[in-house]
Formats: sequence, structure tokens, C-alpha cells
Amino acid sequence: MSITIKDLTVNYLENPVGIDQVPRFSWKLIQDGRGNRQRSYRIKVMTGGKLVWDSKNIRSDESVLIEYEGKKLMPRTTYRWNVSITDKAGERAQSEDAFFDTGKLDEKWEGRFIQSGFKVPRELMASSPYLRKRFNVNNDVSKAMLYIAGAGFFEPYVNGKKINDHIMDPPYTAYDKTLLYYSFNVTEYLKKGNNMLGVILGNGFFNLPTTDQWSTQAASWKGSPKLICELHITTKDNKQICIPSDITWESHMSPITFNSLRNGEYYDARLEIPNWCDADAPVEDWAKVSISRDPGGILRANEMPSVKQDKEYPAISMKNVAKNTYLFDFGQNMAGFV
Repeated sequence: MSITIKDLTVNYLENPVGIDQVPRFSWKLIQDGRGNRQRSYRIKVMTGGKLVWDSKNIRSDESVLIEYEGKKLMPRTTYRWNVSITDKAGERAQSEDAFFDTGKLDEKWEGRFIQSGFKVPRELMASSPYLRKRFNVNNDVSKAMLYIAGAGFFEPYVNGKKINDHIMDPPYTAYDKTLLYYSFNVTEYLKKGNNMLGVILGNGFFNLPTTDQWSTQAASWKGSPKLICELHITTKDNKQICIPSDITWESHMSPITFNSLRNGEYYDARLEIPNWCDADAPVEDWAKVSISRDPGGILRANEMPSVKQDKEYPAISMKNVAKNTYLFDFGQNMAGFV
């Protein structure tokens, strides 16, 4: 009778990137018979080839949320870990390595909160701005991590490509108490030479322009959508580069002329800026961002799953109901977007 170790998780997440809570390790056991069980376990955690925690052999059948008790973890660092167990018969099983990346932890943020400095008419104050930063990398990139928080929704792009499949990040928090930041590995999107980091901001819960039953629109922290971020780059020659959110960023109005969590959005395709986030995008008509007031909440790493697209429905009919106005029937009640 044998046991296999599988489904290694940290804080219930598989190979999480950017955690700032104490790691808690879990695993599952698969056995080829009945009646066997774990008698003891041993967890090892390493970084850079060095052992930072060895739990030693712990006589226990526990395998859920075993708390890390090793050396102080460093910010923005990859740790590998594994677990070995001994069963009732004295047979030993060894897991494969898993990993977790720490987030900012208690490291001071170099980035500052910024918001659009592009002037828009009063009737477009609920629109979504583009924010972007052009920069140069003089060598091939070994690793690049983006740490970003939005007060309001945000979509990050690098060199014209959206870097994830998330929708409506971040979830609701009381922004004067907590802001959730995200950690993304963007190594594959960067290149030697000129690069562009871009973000589209939305109002989200932070700047709700319409009313709801919870009076979110009257929250004390309400304001123009903003972001704080840092892009940390390690080049092949081990040079460290930090691209923070600061006054050197540029801003512009996007085709989204209105957006509200409760009332959808208006999109004016005439305002599209092709290739706005490309590395060689033109600079005409872009305005400097402005430094914005900190909403006041503590920046904490997000460990919740993001909203993602589940299905896609084609329209089953289209009706012209008025001049330049069409009604599409998708044959399904749903929450989504066109």
C-alpha cells in the first residue's frame, strides 16, 4: 500500500504570487488502498538554494494550514517548498516542489497614488482615463513583477497587451481602511529596449457616480479613480530597476465616456487611440498625471479569486428600435458585457 502527496497549497492557493499573510501549508494524500494514514510530516522551505525553515519530523496526521515558523520572509521573493510524510507502515512519501512569492510585506512603497491630469468636460467626469509610462530596459529581462492597487477598477497592459484575464479588479473594500494590491509576473511581456506600461482606470466602488441602497456614492473616501504601482525588473546582468507610479506618467481620456458599477458604460469608438500602449506610441495630446491623495487604507495583498469570463453568448436577434439605436437579444439573462 502506497501514498502519493498532491495538491500542495499555501493559504489555500496553488503556487500563489504576492502573499503578505503568514504562509500556511496544506496537501492531500492519495492512497491505493484503505486504512492507511499519515503518521508524521516534515516541511522544508527554501530560497536561492538556502534552507529557511525545516519543521523537522512532526508526529501528526494534520495536513491542512500548517503555519510557517521559519526565518523572517523577505519581500518580493520566491520561495520553494515541499513536504514529506511517513505513513502507518513506516513508508515514506515525498512531494514535488511547489512555490510561493511574497508581496511587498512591510517594504515601503516607492510609487505614489496618481490620477489622470487630462482635462475633460464636466459631463464626462465619470469617464475612464488611460494612464501610461514609457521606459527603457538596456538588457534582456530575467524577471519582472508588477505590484499594483487601484482605487476603482483597473486593467493593466504592457506593450499593448492586457496582462491577465481578470475583470473588475479589485473587489469592494472600505478604501479608508484597506486597499488590495495585486502581484503579476510580467516577464514575458517586456523586452530589451523601449517598453510601455499602461492602465485603464474605472470608477468601480471607489467613485460610484450613481446611487445605490448602501449609499456608496456618499462614502467619505469617494474621489477620482487612482492607482499606485511599482514594476520591479531584474535584468540578465542582475541589475535591479524599479518603475514606480509618479509624476512622469502620462494620461488621456479613453473611449469609455461613462462607467458605473450599477449602470454599465458608454463606449464611443470615435475616441479610440490605436496602439495607445505600444512602446513607440506617439506623445501628442497626452497630459501629465497628477499626484493624488492617499485614500488612507492599508495596502494589503489580495488573496481572493478574481472575476473572470465564464461563457460567451452570440446574439440571437437584432432589432432597429430607433434612429441609430438597436436592441440585441442574447436569449439569456446574465451579468456581462458586449
